[in-house]
Amino acid sequence: IGSAALQPILQRFHETSTSSPIVLARYLETALQGPKISTLVRDALYRDVGAGQAGRSEALTQIALLCAPRRSPAGVRSVITYNYDDLVEKHLEESSVAFHTITNGGHQNDIEKLSIYHAHGFLPRPGTDEDLGDVVLSEGSYHALYLNPYHWANIVQLNALTDSTCLFVGHSMTDP
Repeated sequence: IGSAALQPILQRFHETSTSSPIVLARYLETALQGPKISTLVRDALYRDVGAGQAGRSEALTQIALLCAPRRSPAGVRSVITYNYDDLVEKHLEESSVAFHTITNGGHQNDIEKLSIYHAHGFLPRPGTDEDLGDVVLSEGSYHALYLNPYHWANIVQLNALTDSTCLFVGHSMTDP
C-alpha cells in the first residue's frame, strides 16, 4: 500500500473508530511490517514542512535556547526525545548549537557537542543521508524495547533520570 492509498483508509478508520491511537498504531504496525511503515510515518511527519524549514514551534525555540552552551557547568547536558522527527535538530541549527544525533548504541558521544538521543527511533526528513531505522510505534514494540534492560535507549534514559534533573516537554503522561 502506498502512502497516498493509505490516507483514505486511515481517514475512514479515524471517522468510524472509537479506538485509541494505541490501537491504531497496533493495526498499522501489523499491516505494514518492515521498513515500509517507517517511510509512511516519515512522509506523514514532514508532509507540511518544507525541506529547509524547521517547522515553527515556540516550545522548540525555547528548548534550543535552553541548550545553548553556558560558561558555568550548569545547563543542558543532553536531550532525550521520543519523537521521530528532526525538528529539535533543525531548531538547534538555527540557534547555532553544536549537536550530535544518536539513534542507536553504535554511535559515539562527542563531548564537544550536545547529544540528542532518539530513544524510540529517528526518521529524518527525506533527502538526508540517514537510514530509516525501526521506530517504536505500537505498545508491542514499546514493551519489546522495555523488556531489554541492556538496550542503549533504556540505559541512556535510566542514567538521565538518576543523574540529572529532567524536564518533560509535550508528554501527557497518560499512556498506559
